[in-house]
Amino acid sequence: NMVVQTLLQLHHRFSVASILSTETGVNKLDKELRESDHLQNEDTPVYVGTGADVSRVLGYKNSSLSTLAIVKRPVQPTTLTIDDWVRSLEVVPGMVHPLILVLEDVTKPDNCGSLFRTALAFGVAGIVLSPRCTDPLYRKSIRTSMGATFRMPYYQSNQWPNDLNALQRAGFRVMAMHLKGSQNLADGVNKPGPMAIVVGAEYTGVSDGAVEYVDQCVRIQMSQNMTHNLDSLNVHVAAAIVLSAAFLL
Repeated sequence: NMVVQTLLQLHHRFSVASILSTETGVNKLDKELRESDHLQNEDTPVYVGTGADVSRVLGYKNSSLSTLAIVKRPVQPTTLTIDDWVRSLEVVPGMVHPLILVLEDVTKPDNCGSLFRTALAFGVAGIVLSPRCTDPLYRKSIRTSMGATFRMPYYQSNQWPNDLNALQRAGFRVMAMHLKGSQNLADGVNKPGPMAIVVGAEYTGVSDGAVEYVDQCVRIQMSQNMTHNLDSLNVHVAAAIVLSAAFLL
């Protein structure tokens, strides 16, 4: 229910086509349903059924999901440039400088959703997605993010990796998390000013092509237990570490 609650709270940005839930689920959504302008319209029905009904609609014999919503998908205008998108961002309250997270080729929905949730927690103003990233509005991404993909502004790059230059022109210092980084994390994030942090897919990391467009590469210092064994962390764990360091500045 939490994800659908988040969606209803953002009714000014998302248009709900219909909702299916159990009686208990609808009761939990009562406040949001009453406050949502969209759901005052007869064209937006709310269907109530048993848990078995919801499972049958999902196609699973037994499902823990109790509420489903069908939403009209917002489309990024083809005329929107990354320069325009960056200018539209607002610094998150409590942050001295704007912070952007950049995802390169993050193809797993679980990782994408976790990255959005982590970014929301640590004051990120917006997320840039390279063309090969998974869809943040894919069902599994949404569920893993706990609705953060609805709240977090994002831009789908169509000029990759050239769009990293646009971030630099906008005054952002672009920093890539890379195993061959020449600086420790603390040295990288302690510099003042707007910052864009680039993370890559697991196994491949940030590509050499993207590295050519960044200002610096940094790495997370790890114990000797990782030497000649596991040389990297899960991408959303690594992002959480660096975003936490930037958030606490």
